[in-house]
Amino acid sequence: FTYLAVILSFSSYAANLDVGQGRKFSRIEEANDAAKDGDTILVHSLPGNAAYEKTAVFVIRRNLTFKAVPADKSKLVPLSGKGFDYSGEGRIPRAIFQFNKDADNCLLEGFELFDAHNNSFNGAGVRINQANDVTVRNCNIHGNDMGIMSNGDGTQDTARNQLFENCIIHDNGTE
Repeated sequence: FTYLAVILSFSSYAANLDVGQGRKFSRIEEANDAAKDGDTILVHSLPGNAAYEKTAVFVIRRNLTFKAVPADKSKLVPLSGKGFDYSGEGRIPRAIFQFNKDADNCLLEGFELFDAHNNSFNGAGVRINQANDVTVRNCNIHGNDMGIMSNGDGTQDTARNQLFENCIIHDNGTE
């Protein structure tokens, strides 16, 4: 009974946070900072399907969903890292989306992620940094130093159950 009460209590507090022009949040990073465990961040297309620029999302919450809401259902919402240095210093991610330790059970869905670079040549579209049970679905990841990057802490308790489903990962790497 207690378990059911916790689930019902948890689900009643989950919120949808809208990102886009004229929405409560203009940047994904702002919505991510305001999010609570279990929230869904809905990222709406920008006018003309322009890319969100210098996107750098450092995820530390559990059970978050980042879902693209394209204006044209056949397209993805583009996220560009062009001009941002994904250094990994402090709270600066090494990826457009970086899921950190304890950011378990997260979902990233419906994005085009491109142009993540840094001086170490390991800027990624997506980095899973010790988080468990992360799913990346229906994404196109290209033109980054690394398409995806993952690491644990050397134990079997981190970086478990990573699923990349219906993703196209291509043309990444440095020359």
